[in-house]
Amino acid sequence: VFAIQDEIAQQVTRALQKSLMRAEPAVDRGGTSNSDAYEYYLRGRALLRQHGAPRLSARQMFLRSVRIDPDFALAHAGVAAAIADDLFWRQAKDPAEIAEALAAVRRAEELQPGLVEVMVARGSLLSTKGRNDEASAAFEAAIQRAPSYPDTYYWYARHAFGAGEHARAAPLFERTIQLEPTNYTAWGLLGACLIVMGEKERADEAQLRAVELIDRQLEMYPDDIRALHFGASANAVAGRRERSLELIQRAMTLQPDS
Repeated sequence: VFAIQDEIAQQVTRALQKSLMRAEPAVDRGGTSNSDAYEYYLRGRALLRQHGAPRLSARQMFLRSVRIDPDFALAHAGVAAAIADDLFWRQAKDPAEIAEALAAVRRAEELQPGLVEVMVARGSLLSTKGRNDEASAAFEAAIQRAPSYPDTYYWYARHAFGAGEHARAAPLFERTIQLEPTNYTAWGLLGACLIVMGEKERADEAQLRAVELIDRQLEMYPDDIRALHFGASANAVAGRRERSLELIQRAMTLQPDS
């Protein structure tokens, strides 16, 4: 399982290099001259799309990067983003983890003010703390800083979704999809927004697209635990009960405590 997860991380790492260039030029963006630190950073970014990886967690990758280069601002921002991502999917919010993430944000800002990744991480953490207006302001500032950076719209949409603002979240998910068409989580959550908004036909289309993308992912990487988890939910919403149960069983086989 770990070998497959590592392979997935490497595949997504290569794709992320193009995505990250959309944010800003590499110069003065909190970079590092250490190739190992940068490699761990990219792996961490890849693993942010894989919930439940027990050994190769995104946070571990970012922390390794920070240990190699303590002045790598983007890696500190990654630590915060990984914690925020984990907290989003959990009911209980650990204050100690939130404090750790905010400390990572502060360190990144000290090292390199104005990084869009830091703005997004801050917005996500403020959202976790229920400071919705401040979170929205952080995301809006990130959009002004880098209008074509897909992560900003994705996390902003998740913030609005979590706050029950589905009409606000839907266009943000749509913008995410424009910039990152294979983001099946964005497709699935867009479908959930549209259901609440009463737009059943569009919701069905979004859910079907999410299911198609998840199926494609699982064809290439059958043990991608994140795709199994989200796929079980998406297939249930799409009315594919047997497929949903199959994915649940596969996820439980891989991770009995999942």
